[in-house]
Amino acid sequence: MSKFDSAIYYNSSQVSNVNGVKSKVIDVLNTFSTSNINKFGGRFKYSKLGQIIDGSDSSITSNITRVIIRRNMKCLLNQSAQYELCYGNTFKKNAGGFNIKSTGFTLANQPGTLYFTDVPNETGDMGVLSVVRESSESNEFTVVVKSAGTIDYKKGEIIVNTLTITSTVAANGIIEIQAFPDSNDVIGLKDLYLSFSVADSTINMIKDTISSGEQISGVGYKTTSSYLNGSLKRGDTSTATATISTSTTTPSTTTSTSSGSTSSGGGY
Repeated sequence: MSKFDSAIYYNSSQVSNVNGVKSKVIDVLNTFSTSNINKFGGRFKYSKLGQIIDGSDSSITSNITRVIIRRNMKCLLNQSAQYELCYGNTFKKNAGGFNIKSTGFTLANQPGTLYFTDVPNETGDMGVLSVVRESSESNEFTVVVKSAGTIDYKKGEIIVNTLTITSTVAANGIIEIQAFPDSNDVIGLKDLYLSFSVADSTINMIKDTISSGEQISGVGYKTTSSYLNGSLKRGDTSTATATISTSTTTPSTTTSTSSGSTSSGGGY
């Protein structure tokens, strides 16, 4: 599944109701997704997305849109199991980590809500998947399971080693795991069904104060980064960067010798 985070700039001197402009954007995006993307072998064309957003209303002056790819991992709750998630697209790899983000879950014999994150190897296309817990310090996380799996950034694959997941924050035993595609043109390879979720996407309407004449000099103009934030949790739109604390690392709990194996569900 593909979704996006979009900052849409508009000329406020031409707009009486910004929600009306936002509704037009959503309407054209829904049409775009049903006619071009939601199918096997579909292709998400990034340049087309920017064009239809800019063309949805004459007041829109530009947009900064960031693409996210996601798979839903259907968990075998209270059972020791391994999981494999294939995205079919190369992941963007930031050497500092936090390329992989997830919704929360719990593990046997571990307190609190936990999350997946990644630590890229210094060389090559592989990385380590870790399980972490939020610390009491803002934007800091403590490692719970240092080596919980592997990430192949080139192939776009995540392997989760044997874990006993007991519950998930998302409904129906699902952990949503997202990555950033290395290319903004996302392709549904082989048997992967490519879907584009407008409902799960984020659309922020921002005044273009230069076009409206409010700030001709550009001083105070609100800019938007073309790169997504370094936070850990999926859905976190804060601009703060998360850090990993290793001073209070707890031991791995994946000591069971009996395990099953399952692949992710929910499309891509």
